[in-house]
Amino acid sequence: LLTHEKAEALATKLADYPALLATAARDLAPHLLPYYLREVAAAFHGYYAAERIRVEDPALRAARTALAAATARVLKNGLQLLGVSAPEKM
Repeated sequence: LLTHEKAEALATKLADYPALLATAARDLAPHLLPYYLREVAAAFHGYYAAERIRVEDPALRAARTALAAATARVLKNGLQLLGVSAPEKM
């Protein structure tokens, strides 16, 4: 259901997270994580600007909500690894 190019780009970026963490740890390169998180945030921004999440179709809404939740989970986890808080609301 997530066929828009922005959704696919975001999902691909999220799928890179485990490998990014392994590379950062193996190469002693913690700077890779904040750069990656910035890329995830930019990809989500592009996706959110292009697609409405709350739509009438329940299956599409669920898929889009799941992608947004996965993005939040990756961002929160990455920020926690950096020792940065991730508030629920601004």
